[in-house]
Amino acid sequence: MIMQAYDIIGLEHITSNICHNETIFDSPGEVVEIDSLSHSKSYIGMGFYSEDNSYFENAKVYGIFHGYIKCQGHYCAVVEYYSDGSKVSVCDDRKDSSRQKSGNSYYSGYIYIDIETSLPIIANMLENVIAIQTDGDKKVSVNIRRRVKMCKGMSG
Repeated sequence: MIMQAYDIIGLEHITSNICHNETIFDSPGEVVEIDSLSHSKSYIGMGFYSEDNSYFENAKVYGIFHGYIKCQGHYCAVVEYYSDGSKVSVCDDRKDSSRQKSGNSYYSGYIYIDIETSLPIIANMLENVIAIQTDGDKKVSVNIRRRVKMCKGMSG
């Protein structure tokens, strides 16, 4: 559940950066690196996760402005984004535990941005984590897939 919570926060962070990144919109249809997100690192110290050794570090993050669409009554810019090979590591540093999970995250999604307010109407992210989980001498390959979606609230 902690990683799902971080994915929700991560989608908010990605969306905020993309909604206010004019460089993406200067080159329609072209892949543009999002410098404010590329190689950024966040520590995930919560619950049993070690504050010093549990983290998520982006690889390069890219965005593509595809054009405009009408969504929920709003004219929106459509931006696709993705990052391949980001690093993720979570460790339980308690003395009686040696659990750890380390691997790579591959994520992508779309954001529909209201052109009048620069706020997202819809955003989604699909993440696939491929990692090795260790517990003492036992090592297991794991593949974790998560989807996060956010939508502007409907009134009325």
